[in-house]
Order: sequence, then C-alpha cells, then structure tokens
Amino acid sequence: MTGRYRPGRRAARTPDADPEAGPPRDARPARERTPQEQRDALIGYAFRALGQRALTQAELRAKLEKRSDDPDLIAEVLARVQELGYQDDAQVARVEERGAAWAACASGRPSNAGA
Repeated sequence: MTGRYRPGRRAARTPDADPEAGPPRDARPARERTPQEQRDALIGYAFRALGQRALTQAELRAKLEKRSDDPDLIAEVLARVQELGYQDDAQVARVEERGAAWAACASGRPSNAGA
C-alpha cells in the first residue's frame, strides 16, 4: 500500500522552532509603505475589482474603503480610474440593462428594457 493516497493519514508537521520564540533572527521588520506605494496598491486593487465585473462608483468606493482609511487617497484612485475610462456609471447601467433584457428574453418573459 505504499504510494497510495489515504485520507487522514498525513504526517504531523512539527515546527523547527518554538512557536513562542517569535520570528527568526534574520526576519526583517515590515516597513511602512510610502504614499506612492499605497496609491499604486489601491489602484491595482481597483483594476482587479473592475476586471471581475463592472462596478458603480459607489460599489467601487465601498471596496476601496475596506482597503484604506484615507478618504483623499480613495477619491484620488476613483478619479484616476474614471479618468482612464475603467469606471463609468452610465456604462454599468447600460450593461445591467442589456443583461436584464437578455435574461427576460431567455426566460420567455417580455421586457421593458428596449421600450
């Protein structure tokens, strides 16, 4: 039976060091991010969120507020993604309207979206 997978038969992992001893001696303390790094990280997060689905400004703002406590930085990031054309509430409304019309058509119900 060697080499055969058996659920629940994993070897116990034991840490090499005492867990109460703290981080290894060669571990560097985390440094503060610069404002530019914070901005870049938040813009990257905004792009990833918008890449998943179209978001309204309010939805994107709510997601950014979970990542940052700086309202000025959030406003700057929102302005930048809108300036670049990645976030547009009118476009989100058109996409959602088309999706609702398609869903109604697929289900056989009449839709008011095209009227």
